[in-house]
Amino acid sequence: MANTEEMISAVTRHFAAIDSCWGIALIGSRGRGQHVDRFSDIDFFICVESSLRRKLVSTDWAKEIAPVILQFPLVLPDEVRVMFRGYMDSDFHFYTPEELEAMQGPCQLGDYLSRGWQILYDPRGLLEGLKSRIQPQQGESEAEIWSTTPPVFWFNTVLCAKYILRGDLFRAYRMSNWWLQQMLLELIEPEIPEESCRHKNIAVRIPEYYLRLSRCFARLDRKDMIRGLNESMDLFWEISRDKYPLPPEQQKQFRSIHSDVRKMLAGDVNFLD
Repeated sequence: MANTEEMISAVTRHFAAIDSCWGIALIGSRGRGQHVDRFSDIDFFICVESSLRRKLVSTDWAKEIAPVILQFPLVLPDEVRVMFRGYMDSDFHFYTPEELEAMQGPCQLGDYLSRGWQILYDPRGLLEGLKSRIQPQQGESEAEIWSTTPPVFWFNTVLCAKYILRGDLFRAYRMSNWWLQQMLLELIEPEIPEESCRHKNIAVRIPEYYLRLSRCFARLDRKDMIRGLNESMDLFWEISRDKYPLPPEQQKQFRSIHSDVRKMLAGDVNFLD
């Protein structure tokens, strides 16, 4: 595997030598210096002028830094993912000076940078200035999350049960083993703002729920998926009991849905007609 520090230095030297580069920083786990191991990727935050950004998202420039195995744009238009030799996966997030200078107050970038970053190159002080100008957005309160997430959880639980009974196990698998777990994690840790962060280091962060969550995951098998879905429903009530008791009317509504889904999974589908 490639030496991470050497790769970070090589990227920094490459962009710092370009006049239209205004700044380079590390973000993500390496920028925070938390939960980093040999398998962690490298997230670069790079400020370049717009003409250079257009080139960076449309040409194979990374091979000028180090041998490349793969390079392709990400879902967002101004990001690129590169896998360098040694399977060193790196994400490049490009912003223009105009975009950064216009940012003020709470914003999405403020959410990301508030968790920690490391400036590598900042000749004009633009990145340093961001620290005093932008802040994280105000996230949902625990009460707001508990008012919005439970109805979505039970709605998707019913859909998952229907997919299982229909035999559409791939769609059920994706919903049961990802979306429902995502919502349970949101209820357990409402202060974790990013979907991708909720699934990291669960055993360390929330050991009291780790084994229960693990039992909710199921194989691509009808019988095991029914078991996993029942585990997820039961865990919902454990989390509610421990974290945030629901109002009586909501409890009654969700208990009724829970009961009907159990009957459905046991073969009683008459109430669907």
